[in-house]
Formats: sequence, C-alpha cells, structure tokens
Amino acid sequence: MNKYLLQKLRLNNKCFNKINNNSDVIFNVENSTDLKIENSTDLNIEDITDLNIENSTDLNIEDITDLNIENSTDLNIEENHDVIIDDTYLNIENNININNLKYNKPTKYDLIVGFVYFNYTKSKRLLMNYLYTVNKLKLSNIPYYTLELVDSIPEIPEAIHIQSKSIMFQKERLCYLLEKHIPEKYSKILFLDCDIIFDNQNWYNDISNLLETNNIVHPFTFAILLNISYNKIILKKQSILINKKQFASHEEYGWAFQRKWFNKIGFYQYAIIGGGDTFSVYGWLKLGKRLKYAEYNKFYNLEKPKASYISGTIYHLYHGSRNNRQHITRQNILKNINNLYSIRDILIIKENQPFEFKSQFTYLNNQIKKYLINRFDDSI
Repeated sequence: MNKYLLQKLRLNNKCFNKINNNSDVIFNVENSTDLKIENSTDLNIEDITDLNIENSTDLNIEDITDLNIENSTDLNIEENHDVIIDDTYLNIENNININNLKYNKPTKYDLIVGFVYFNYTKSKRLLMNYLYTVNKLKLSNIPYYTLELVDSIPEIPEAIHIQSKSIMFQKERLCYLLEKHIPEKYSKILFLDCDIIFDNQNWYNDISNLLETNNIVHPFTFAILLNISYNKIILKKQSILINKKQFASHEEYGWAFQRKWFNKIGFYQYAIIGGGDTFSVYGWLKLGKRLKYAEYNKFYNLEKPKASYISGTIYHLYHGSRNNRQHITRQNILKNINNLYSIRDILIIKENQPFEFKSQFTYLNNQIKKYLINRFDDSI
C-alpha cells in the first residue's frame, strides 16, 4: 500500500480534513460547492472503481507532491468549469507501449491524411512527435500530405512550404491551403494533429467507410494524453460526439471530412490565438451559446453536418505540461481587439495565402511569440 501526501484538494464550500483511506472506496460528490482537504499526511487511493464528481464549479488541486491512482476503471469529472491539475504529479499507473502499435494497410485509397505544421519556437519535441507519427503511416503505406508554415529554414524537407511574416495560430487556415495541393482522386481527408497514434489497427479503413454516409468523422472513441516517456496516462476523455458536456470530452486532435463538405463548410478559420477545434466543433454541433463575434456567428449558423466516430483510442504524444497551454487566459491577448474590431479587420486575407497581420497590428506578433515560448513544449 503506497502513501501519498495531498496538501490541498479544493472544491468550494464543504470541508473535510485529514482523511485517511486504507481500503477500496467509491468516492461520490454531487452538487457540491465546496470540498476542501488540507494537510492530510496519509492519503491512500487504490483500486478505485468509480470516482465521480458532478456539477462542481471549481475543482482545484494544488501542491501535490505525488498523487498516484492505480487500477481505476472509471475516473469521471462532469460539468466542472475550472479544473486545474498539475499533470507533472498526476500518475495513473497504466503501462503503454505505443512502439508495438501497427496499422493495417488501406483496402482502398480514397482517404488522405493531412498535417499542418508550424513551430515558431523551434521545439525539438514538436518535430520529434511529427516524425514519429508520420513514420507509423509510412510503414503501412498510408498516404499523407504535410504543409509547413515557415519563417526561416524549413524543418520538414518533404513538406509543402509556405512563408509567413506573422505569428499566430492558423492551423485551420493552413488546412484550407493544404487541401488545394491534394490530388483530386482523394475524396476524403483526415486532418490530423502531428502527435497522434492510433490503437485501432484498422482506423484508416474504418474512417473511409464511415465517410460514405457521414460528412465528418471523429477518429476515436477515447483520447489519452501520455506522459513525457509516452508510457503512462495523464488524462483520458471521450470524443465530444459521445459526451457533449463541456470540459468532459475532447473535441480536438483530428477530424475527417467528405472533401466536398470540407470545401463547403469546413473549419472555423479565425481562431488565431488557438482553440479553432473548439470553435469549429461547437459551431458544427450547435453547442454552447453564440458569441458576440460576427464571423463566428456566421459560421455557427451554417448547416449541421451528419457526424460519427470510429471505435478505438488515440494517444497524444507529450509536448509540455497542459497547465502551460493557458487555454482560457491566452484569449486575453485579443481582448482589446475583440472589443473594438472584427477579427477580419486586423488581418490581410488573400486567396491561397496564410493570414498576415495588418501593419497597425503587427505588435501582436511579440505577444503571441511570448505566449508560445511560455508553453515550454520541450520542458518536463
């Protein structure tokens, strides 16, 4: 029985101090506004079959020196609006070996995988993850195209290269540009993040088959975030097509399209500080509320696609702590812009070219670059 020091577990307004668990438990908190555990010197959690926290408004885990959960079969946090977990110290014991995962060869070549790559900070891990992901495809003769956005020297010689002077997230814009380079014989496209490994050996054929009758397909049932060694689980969530509760599922990592539908609707392109997956999926599925942004509301009002997902799990390769992504606070970079301008007002938009900032808004390059550096993609 291992012992772990938990200095503070907080959910707002109900207090439990010095809890010592030495047996299997089912720990269930519903509609709590405050749960706080402080200074417990011996917290043992093993063989949990159901840890369920529902409707919490603030779940904050701080100062954990070693929290280890073994053999849990269901760790479920629902409808929490703020989850802060330092994943450096969260260790769910599961031995993963992605090196043994291999893919079936395509039975028909009508689907192509598209990657878009930009690396403003010259992160070694981002490049390493891309090369590992692509090598899995090469071994199974799975077709792919890569577009690399470069500001100096390219990192991927085989990629299609385009230049940009502006620093911004424009993954969704780059997907549109990449599609123009893909041969017409491919009627289906999977735009995949550059750090994803599949456990479903037949994922390529499964996606292709589903796209016969669906406009879009999410390429997994579960997504697992791996630790820095790629052998343990940090986080596991379902596809948003299965669980539509906010923060309880994954909407990112890749989407497959009927090519005609992609060219008709596709991604929301204007999330230039990140979050384009979320904006796109919430617009497609009509989730959440319309925003005050004119461009997004136009997108939100477009037709809803017929959507499905394949069975299987994907593994996301580590590149820095999720805490450093600042998924919410990074949007503050554009706070003043959004209050005064439409997003299109600050961009130079030309056909078949990446976005550029207009001259009076080039100061945003330094702010976004600083944010990217502080993500520490190569850190532990």
